[in-house]
Amino acid sequence: MANDEKEELFRRFRERGDLTALSQFLDAVSPSLERVAHRFGVRGADAEDLVQAALIVAIEEPGR
Repeated sequence: MANDEKEELFRRFRERGDLTALSQFLDAVSPSLERVAHRFGVRGADAEDLVQAALIVAIEEPGR
C-alpha cells in the first residue's frame, strides 16, 4: 500500500472516526513499525509493545 493511501486511511479515521479505515491503517503500518523497532535493537514482545504504544498515541491524539 502506498504512503498516500495510508495517509488517507488515517485522515478518514481522524476526521470521521472511521474505524474500518483505522483497522486498515494499522494493518498496513504495523509490520513496518516493528522492523524499525528491530533496527533500534528492540526485540520480541518489546518491539510489539513499542509499536502498540506508538499506535495508541496516534489514536488518542490523531492531530499530533
